[in-house]
Amino acid sequence: MELISVASAKVVWLLNTADLNPNGLSILSDLIDALAEEYDFDEPDNDAAKGTNGVKLKNGEFLKDEKPFRVGLEMYDDGFVAESAHSTALTEEFLTHAIAWAKEAFSIKFDPTLVMNKLYFSDVVVKLSTPLTTASNAFIKFADLLNHSAQPMAADGFMLSALTFSPIPQPVGNPKNISIERRANTPANANIFYCKAPMTTDELIATLNKFDDFLTEP
Repeated sequence: MELISVASAKVVWLLNTADLNPNGLSILSDLIDALAEEYDFDEPDNDAAKGTNGVKLKNGEFLKDEKPFRVGLEMYDDGFVAESAHSTALTEEFLTHAIAWAKEAFSIKFDPTLVMNKLYFSDVVVKLSTPLTTASNAFIKFADLLNHSAQPMAADGFMLSALTFSPIPQPVGNPKNISIERRANTPANANIFYCKAPMTTDELIATLNKFDDFLTEP
């Protein structure tokens, strides 16, 4: 398997953000402006300072090993969402850095024990070694059945293009599905897939490598 790119590497920290400002100081507007300057985010929306629907800062830069990585940051009453297009490890490093910076610049009261839960979400694009259809002979037979139906439904035929694995049973709210889907606007024979899962980026890549090995097994 070949990793083509990391489309999204998202880290969510769930906590009561009011705990970071126990004295109820009016700092949100200044904090947003300072974050935008420190990490070179795009100019925030006019409504961002109100914080009614959360604060979203986009297209920022986080320097690591003298390299600028594109990052985003969202702030809500119940936590933070950070994102990069590199890895969840880098994303979390950025989030940790941003909070440490804000702790110094605005004297916010952050302690790691305030974080109730951490969630990770990764989207990657990979090139598999063999077609997805080889995952099961049944998929090959079913595609062949569709291709030879009395009324063909696709001029160029059918092939397996996506797999989704879901928890048993499905959780209420945010689903934790793992999906492997042929990338849109890409030739079928390119064997390139868009994959997403509620995992760290390293874990997802390792899991997909194992899946690719399974596809090549006799």
